Amino acid sequence: MVYGLILAGGIGSRMGGERPKQFLPLGEKPVLLHTLEVFEDCPLVDGYYLVCHPEHLEETRALIPAEGYPKLRRMVPGGATRQASCHRGLAAMLEECDSQDVVLVHDAARPLVTGETLIRCARTAETCGAANTVYPSENTMLLSQDGLYAQQQPPRKDCYTVQTPQGFRLGELFEAHEAYAAQDAPSEVTDDCGLYAAMTGHQPRLCLGNKENIKITTPLDLALGQAILQHRKHTPVLTTARMRLFRLTMEDVEAVKPILSDERTMYAWEHGFSHQEVVAFIKECLLRYGNHGYAYLKAVEKSTGEIIGLIGPLVETIHGEDHVGLGYILRRDRWGMGYAAEGARACLDYAFTTLHAEEVIAEIRPENTASRRVSEALGLREADSFIKRYKGKEMLHLIYTISRKDWEKERDFHGEIPMRP
Repeated sequence: MVYGLILAGGIGSRMGGERPKQFLPLGEKPVLLHTLEVFEDCPLVDGYYLVCHPEHLEETRALIPAEGYPKLRRMVPGGATRQASCHRGLAAMLEECDSQDVVLVHDAARPLVTGETLIRCARTAETCGAANTVYPSENTMLLSQDGLYAQQQPPRKDCYTVQTPQGFRLGELFEAHEAYAAQDAPSEVTDDCGLYAAMTGHQPRLCLGNKENIKITTPLDLALGQAILQHRKHTPVLTTARMRLFRLTMEDVEAVKPILSDERTMYAWEHGFSHQEVVAFIKECLLRYGNHGYAYLKAVEKSTGEIIGLIGPLVETIHGEDHVGLGYILRRDRWGMGYAAEGARACLDYAFTTLHAEEVIAEIRPENTASRRVSEALGLREADSFIKRYKGKEMLHLIYTISRKDWEKERDFHGEIPMRP
């Protein structure tokens, strides 16, 4: 199991106002709610605990709606320091969780963390025991002991900025905090990875964060955070002549439900999806973004702003082996208008240029002549077949493939380069 421990005990002195930074508005909602919603929407997170300053406990309770945050397990009064607050949160977690569960310790003032970052941190902690989320430094760094002269200037390629979450086995991190708290004169540490390393002698494994995962500590950070939110909202993963392709979020459930619930559209699945199946479909896409970096994208029509389908590079597993595949589910009133081929072409080029695939495949039911024509138009050729089992049924699928070499020939012949954002 994976649980979050979100630390919201700060008073926001550097923000220069009376209210703690986690209560300040970032776009249409407070900083804290942005953070909580990342944990709510991450399919790998089973629940989370929120540590608050004792003086702001009731205000925090009033801020969080009674419904809409079902993963919130408990709110815990914090201590006098960050370490004390984390220690209290861990103790509360151990009353309900297993010591081998993974805990992701995260600053509430980092609302722009992504679900993919949470997943990478959790997977690293599961594998290596402890994970330190970092991002490569883009600035030259130096060390100075007096603030006047540099004693050392390490190579930039060796420098990273530290972020959160930081992941651990719950019991091991609690024991490290117990040992730290028992010291008469504990050494100064600024985060849980530093404390863990000091108490255990083991350095956590580094894992990649996301560049925009800034900590909101000043008014300038708040303005930058707002700009990042706008950038995310309006910047697609891919752009074609008539569509913009964005990552799915849990807010898209109602918008894509008419597509996924239509029996004719979902012919390959042999049934239209229920509401619960739509939710599960999007959660699976979110999980794949974190595990692999790609999955179905929502296709937004430029002329109308409507979601008209789901198109994307996918991980396709055949006989236990993963392949980069193409997938497209198009709204029925857009059939026969070339949208599937247009989107699939962009995803095919993305697979070879960005994902560095050596081969791309498409799984197609033999009766689906329209999808077969799309694949053939893109240069894919029928190469094999296999039986896919779905909900107890055996379904024959054809495997269409194209190699990097053949894709390069097709691209040179047609002269088609995908439009990028």
